[in-house]
Amino acid sequence: MVALTYPDIVLRRALNAVTRASLSQRRKTEVAWQLVWARHYWRLVARLLNMGFSLRAPELSWRGHYIVILNHRNVLDHLVAAKVFHEMGVEDPRWIVKEQMRKAPIVGTSLERAQFAFVSRTRNPQDIDRIRQMARIACVDHVSVALYPEGTRFNGKPKAGTRYSAVGEPKVGGFATLCEELPDYRVLVVCIDWGDLPDARTIWDGSAYLGREVRVSVWEQINPGRDGAQDFLTRVWNEMERRLTESLGRVLAMRVRTADVEGHGRV
Repeated sequence: MVALTYPDIVLRRALNAVTRASLSQRRKTEVAWQLVWARHYWRLVARLLNMGFSLRAPELSWRGHYIVILNHRNVLDHLVAAKVFHEMGVEDPRWIVKEQMRKAPIVGTSLERAQFAFVSRTRNPQDIDRIRQMARIACVDHVSVALYPEGTRFNGKPKAGTRYSAVGEPKVGGFATLCEELPDYRVLVVCIDWGDLPDARTIWDGSAYLGREVRVSVWEQINPGRDGAQDFLTRVWNEMERRLTESLGRVLAMRVRTADVEGHGRV
């Protein structure tokens, strides 16, 4: 990252300074750099760990911009998202990110320059103001926006009283604000399926990803508006739960059949 990725953004910023690029173009430069290198790192990680990727998605009927919502399981979701955006033609999305990302080496400065919305996990009233500001900037720049409505990574262990076993409970605040501020945007749902991945949420859990295939399904929906945001998220998360649990059932059944065949072979 120090040898290649950082010098690349320095050169891009220098070019913007020489050409006196607009603030909009400077923001787009930051996001373009993030996406290009995220895809590079995805190819690197996938090759090193022998990982597969499959995408099930219809051709998008909407030619405008999207509010993209994704479920969140581990740190590699960011790299997977960059690949999905590229495949679906969703360029230059602006994200809602956690406040701690400001301090991320190299990346944090880029997120600030792109004017992403940094939010806390303490229900700070200013979080909504930051999301509104980001949405308005995205509208000016004619770009999409993205968020993980769960707010944090799901560790595969459902909390007591939750409705879900394969995803975390979605929070409506940020999504509802985006729906209100961007009424002409549609919603793009991205369901990321890691199968029976254990609680491997960081890049240091490499062995858990070895030989694994990540399966992604995408579909588009009409913007429900602020008033309909809660019911919309419930319906979408119920559908994610159904898809992920059915997929996990198929994976486990296949492993049982494979184990039976191998057992007979040894006999």
